[in-house]
Amino acid sequence: MSTLTVPNALSLFRLFGSPLLLPLSQAANQFWVVAWFVLLGISDALDGALARRWNQTSDYGSKLDGLADLVFYPCSAIVLAVLFPSYLLPNLPYIYLTLATLVAVLVISKIR
Repeated sequence: MSTLTVPNALSLFRLFGSPLLLPLSQAANQFWVVAWFVLLGISDALDGALARRWNQTSDYGSKLDGLADLVFYPCSAIVLAVLFPSYLLPNLPYIYLTLATLVAVLVISKIR
């Protein structure tokens, strides 16, 4: 296993911090869910950029980043649906199409 680098620490922060979006979205004060979401988004943008800039890329870091993304994106989608339900309903067909495309890509890549 790789040593803990700053980019990997950012991915771990996103991996374990993303589920906190769900209870924060239920709070009366929405400031905290937005602040936490922004911090997680910044960590998503920085981890890969710093790994490349500091020459700290690794197979482990790449897989960790992908796993963190798999947790962050669905949690974000759920929180956005909770915060903005009036936007979600008219766009459900596009959301279903996007999810179906994602599943198809994953299945095809697994078959190959």
